[in-house]
Amino acid sequence: MPKGTPEDLIDAVIEADDLRRKTLGLPSTRAAKKIGLRYGLLERFFVEPFFNVLGLLWGQVMVLLPASMSRPFIQWVNVKMSGDPQGHPPDLARWIERAVEAAKRIKQETHQWPALLLLTSHPETEGPHQWLRFELLRQGLLVADAVVDAEYPGRLYPPRPKCFLAIDPFALDTVSSPVGAFYGAWMHRVYLAWDRQSSTQTWIQRHALLRHTDSAHISWRLLRELARDTPVLMALSGGLPYNARLLYAAREFVHHLPIKRWKMAKRSAQLELMDILMKPGAAGLPADKGELSFGNRQAIRAALVRWGVPSDQIDSALQELEDEFRLPIPYRARFFRVLTARLVKKGKPLLLVGIRHSDTAPHVRFSDPCEVQRDTDPQRLAKSFAQFFTRSL
Repeated sequence: MPKGTPEDLIDAVIEADDLRRKTLGLPSTRAAKKIGLRYGLLERFFVEPFFNVLGLLWGQVMVLLPASMSRPFIQWVNVKMSGDPQGHPPDLARWIERAVEAAKRIKQETHQWPALLLLTSHPETEGPHQWLRFELLRQGLLVADAVVDAEYPGRLYPPRPKCFLAIDPFALDTVSSPVGAFYGAWMHRVYLAWDRQSSTQTWIQRHALLRHTDSAHISWRLLRELARDTPVLMALSGGLPYNARLLYAAREFVHHLPIKRWKMAKRSAQLELMDILMKPGAAGLPADKGELSFGNRQAIRAALVRWGVPSDQIDSALQELEDEFRLPIPYRARFFRVLTARLVKKGKPLLLVGIRHSDTAPHVRFSDPCEVQRDTDPQRLAKSFAQFFTRSL
């Protein structure tokens, strides 16, 4: 089996999503139809660049606006997109105050203002609660803006909080190519945009219009923004539970297997595991509810033996996968490990705030601000956030 790339993992998720849609009687998405063609080359060559330019120009207009104008505009966009204006919930002021107080305390103790990362859940994209996607962003940005103002009071152009979001064809599959191209470039100019299918970009997109939106650069861009005191909002799951279980739970499970010397590329093993988890069992598709069938378990057990997991550790490894696979938001322990190693252990304080959605009021709920310290255990931190998010989903 070939070594594989990060993009191959996204292609596998697209195939799995297409299989799920077919079982529900839904038509295939544009991304699924074009996956074998590496997503409509004609569109990327002759349609998208023009709208990319328009999106970049609009993004630049937003960058030139002072905070007193850009912030209300962003809030207005979120309210319009949600279609369910909530105003300012009574308890939001309390969470804003807690975040600001935590940042000030860390500043007093360490003589450095902390990096602020707001981790959110990912509401459904369809149905009666789809509006919560924008309400989470709206309230999260209000918290981030307040923390920025506490560090830079009265600044005309303080650091602007950035949202971490995907702009690849799969993420934007529900909109037309022109709209997706405009939106992708706009987000690239003002936020942290990630194209998970960057190999489909044309030369001018890769080197100019959408430069550094690929997987090789996005993690470093995130760390740089945090290091320079730019608050960042991101969905910890990376997407809806179905996709998150396949992409993150399966990938991270393989990454941490107790194998001293691999006989194959880890990426190939990740793709093989995802292929097993795509196959329906007696209870349906495993990733729907995070439940493994007997056949899934047997196939995974056979793969673990073949990959070289010690026989006395196979049962515990399989149980570890089952435990995390049930969660709508995987642990993302490696993500927390990178944050600790690249920021905290190099002297940059880090403040985390969780924001989750709920089907019942209050629809947006916050965690207490969490300071990450040098001796913080990333695995324990990951599990604590997973518990916070799981309570509402």
